Amino acid sequence: MRSMVSIALIFILLGCERQIPLVDLDFKQKLVVNSYNHNNSPIAFSLGSSVNIGSNPSLSGLNGEVEILLKEDNNNIYYATKKVRNGEVELPLTAKVGKTYELQLRFDSLPTIRAIDKIPELPPVMLEDTLLEDDLYYRPKITIKDIPESDFFMLQVFAEGTVEQNGITDTVLKP
Repeated sequence: MRSMVSIALIFILLGCERQIPLVDLDFKQKLVVNSYNHNNSPIAFSLGSSVNIGSNPSLSGLNGEVEILLKEDNNNIYYATKKVRNGEVELPLTAKVGKTYELQLRFDSLPTIRAIDKIPELPPVMLEDTLLEDDLYYRPKITIKDIPESDFFMLQVFAEGTVEQNGITDTVLKP
């Protein structure tokens, strides 16, 4: 009886094998933009392109010319064609608090893309609730109160401390 169950299980497992052709999928390459802008800093962004799931992504950025339309609160404030070197582009404009920016980009034969972002008027409030000691490590518990009109925020954490190895103490700063 046990052998019959084992044989049936083997047939079931072998019968479920199916290859999915990843190379032949209908894939359309798209432009990808990545940007994080600060108040009173130049507006800058990185450009890349999407890749098929079956291929290897390129670590180098795009090169060429990109057509840029930038709107501030729905008003056109910048239109130009700029050189893209290793995927990096910087505009001669600075971002301002409370303004909504819409960036429209066209590069080569890739479809045009649009990105919208807003620099909030108030930063989120972050409070450290407690600092828990866990053997050799500390774990902070924090509360973040975001402003009402904001949907997202970016949290960048740095850790500072000392490391002792072979009797030598060294200061460490890790992003």
